[in-house]
Amino acid sequence: SEAREQGSEIIVSLVPVKRDLKQMFQSLEITFDSSTSAAKMIIMNEKGGNSTTLVFTNVRTGAAVDASLFE
Repeated sequence: SEAREQGSEIIVSLVPVKRDLKQMFQSLEITFDSSTSAAKMIIMNEKGGNSTTLVFTNVRTGAAVDASLFE
């Protein structure tokens, strides 16, 4: 694992150590906004060369969330 600063972002690269995760993912990259510490993007690099990217936009903090959404 490693972390590096790039402009106003912190990028953390993670390499799975558990066997079941290693079979699926080569690495995960999480990009954080350094001023808020909020995640901005996650890139999941798969063993076969594909990747999935999740980008978080219009993030609201402190918003009320109904508990029934998690049932």
